[in-house]
Amino acid sequence: MGKSLGNTLEPNELVHNFGSDAVRYFFLREVEFGSDGDYSEERFINIVNAHLANTIGISSLHIYNFILAFVILPSAWFCSILKRCVWS
Repeated sequence: MGKSLGNTLEPNELVHNFGSDAVRYFFLREVEFGSDGDYSEERFINIVNAHLANTIGISSLHIYNFILAFVILPSAWFCSILKRCVWS
């Protein structure tokens, strides 16, 4: 890759197509500082999907389950107990 070969990356186009977080994540994770990196659009998409999308999806599922188990359900149960005590 080089300017003389005409196959350089346009960073603004990458950010526009994939978002700044995905581009930043890929290059920080896959390219060692001070070294040449290996980039292909297919590899970029595979790594971002495998690492970011799956990790975020699983984390959000855990957070949802935590909120459901420890916030929503106990408060609904407590309110039902209060209603029985107050209205009885």
